[in-house]
Amino acid sequence: MHAPRPSHAPEFKRLAQYIRDDAAGAPLVFCPSPGNWGDSLINAGSRAFLAHLGFAYVELRREQILDHPDLASCHVLVGGGGGWCEFWHTTPELVSSLAPQVRSMTVLPTTFGEPPTQPEPTEGVRLFARDDSYSLDNRPDAIFCHDMAFHLSPDPVDDPSSGNHLSAFRIDKERDQASARSEDPANRDLSLEGNGFSASSGFYDRLREFDSLDTDRLHVAIAGAQLGLDVTLYPSAYPKIESVYRSSLEGTFPNVGIHSHEGPVR
Repeated sequence: MHAPRPSHAPEFKRLAQYIRDDAAGAPLVFCPSPGNWGDSLINAGSRAFLAHLGFAYVELRREQILDHPDLASCHVLVGGGGGWCEFWHTTPELVSSLAPQVRSMTVLPTTFGEPPTQPEPTEGVRLFARDDSYSLDNRPDAIFCHDMAFHLSPDPVDDPSSGNHLSAFRIDKERDQASARSEDPANRDLSLEGNGFSASSGFYDRLREFDSLDTDRLHVAIAGAQLGLDVTLYPSAYPKIESVYRSSLEGTFPNVGIHSHEGPVR
């Protein structure tokens, strides 16, 4: 089985067509996601997607975008991720502030948490969800597409036989509060060793040191899956992990299993 990559994932092609239709020839501005090192995979995947589909664009970070001299004529692509929930709400705040100032907008695949983090649907703003269950329950106006990190195609580890195992559990407020895994002295929250603008290649290189991992970090799991490592995914503080696993990992990556609250599943 293969990852849902651009050559055979219809969701990415549908996303591209919506962008073309909604932009209608307007200049594109890509505003990448800040955050931890895992978010760098989202940003790198977004850039790879835009390049693969032949989109010309200008990239501006959140602190730069309001300085664009002609924002009202632009179609803005807001980077996706997990910043739209009770724990992190910077993305809906950005969308609410930008929407009146731009021609139109696409929010790239995002997890949409439960209200009240949701601004009302806004004309000219199209939302994409990175899972086809939890997020769509919360935002029925969103459209499913895989997380943009799935648009990356790193070379898999040829022979993962080092015997090295990584435990990479969150130590921030999104961790599973009922679990003590993040308190294990051997735990290494790899995603905090870089940020959303660090090189995604370095993230993959760190993971190449291992041949198996346990994590509740979504992009540690996605990167490990792409590299062919033996991955066990654990839930975090809200249903993001399980919903993306069911939408994009289950049945596609046989090297990935999930340990739900009820027990392990493979």
